[in-house]
Amino acid sequence: MRIAETKLYTYDELGDSAKRKVLEEVSTWDLYFWDRENSESFDEFVKFVGAYNSDYQYGIWGYSFAKISVNEPYNMTVEEWVKDSAWLIEKDCPFTGYYMDEEILQPMRNYLKSPDDRTFQELVNDCADAWVEACKRDIEYAYSEEAIVEFLTANEYEFTENGKVW
Repeated sequence: MRIAETKLYTYDELGDSAKRKVLEEVSTWDLYFWDRENSESFDEFVKFVGAYNSDYQYGIWGYSFAKISVNEPYNMTVEEWVKDSAWLIEKDCPFTGYYMDEEILQPMRNYLKSPDDRTFQELVNDCADAWVEACKRDIEYAYSEEAIVEFLTANEYEFTENGKVW
């Protein structure tokens, strides 16, 4: 048996070449931790609009979509339905407490301010599209250099001089 000593560095203490190596390696890790929260926001919105069918897939490496099928409101216009639901639409994060509630509701909030001739299905589609785009932006950020460095620093990762994770 032998004992070897190794100098360890924080990310900020590494040279540029070692930092690049760290970023390359860490960017292959699973760094996105919010799928469950995203799904919960989507599922609660689906219940809110009374959907009879829904599906989604999102990511930055492939095709993304969100589909929610709804019937038009019974015995009222889209504008009446949205205004009648404003008590919930205008609340902060009303479904789960997670910010994706805000993202999925933004088209309805915009509609409240300026109603137009969209059908209920079109308005719900706009909400689904807003949600999937926000999920994609969130994932893109999670894999950005800024977010990776923040993750490594917050979790006190250490590295060898050549950038190997210790």
